[in-house]
Amino acid sequence: MIHKPRAGFLVTGVAIAIPAYLLQMLSTLAYSPTIQTYDEPCSYCAKAQALTLIPIVGPWLGAREAGTPNDPFALILGGIEAAAVAMIVVGVVGHDVPAEPERSRVSLSPFVTPQAGGLSLHLRW
Repeated sequence: MIHKPRAGFLVTGVAIAIPAYLLQMLSTLAYSPTIQTYDEPCSYCAKAQALTLIPIVGPWLGAREAGTPNDPFALILGGIEAAAVAMIVVGVVGHDVPAEPERSRVSLSPFVTPQAGGLSLHLRW
């Protein structure tokens, strides 16, 4: 048995995780809870922005700190990142496959040309 990683899961997980995390970072900058009153500065804004940068649970923690714990965007983004991390783990863990049987190192292949026919000798080293 030979242990091989699952390349499909690994590539798909990375292809989903990177854009999802970049979207999370961009949404932190664009949709940050920076609403302030005229007299008081926003006391939770910096903490909510810092929490939002944590992968998977960060969007939910940031939304909770900002006062909107059931923000669907944060929940969906965290779920996408969790699924991507699960795919990466499955890809890295891999699976066992049977070893390929030893093939013949010498084979004869017929070939035909307009001038003549014959045999070709193929060798594998």
